Amino acid sequence: MGSYLARMAEAKYLVGEDEAAVRFALRALAQPSFQWSRYAVLIAALGQLGRDDEARRYLAELTRMRPNFSVAFVRDMHPFSRDMGADRYYEGLRKAGVPEGAA
Repeated sequence: MGSYLARMAEAKYLVGEDEAAVRFALRALAQPSFQWSRYAVLIAALGQLGRDDEARRYLAELTRMRPNFSVAFVRDMHPFSRDMGADRYYEGLRKAGVPEGAA
């Protein structure tokens, strides 16, 4: 269920429905087991919404479990392409303070 909710959050985020993306991502995080993408979409959506304090809190939580998390990590690990909205995804992460990481 957590993976499904994370994909729903990503779908909402990629069409610009950032508030809905936050709601789905929070529901995804409430499900058992760790999955970095649940955090990533939440952080990106919060970044787009200017909710920096919340974004930093979730980023700190994520980096405790995935210390190498960065924009470059997402670029390498996530299957988004530019035409799917990858640039907006990376932009939200950057706005939230996610480090660029190795290129």
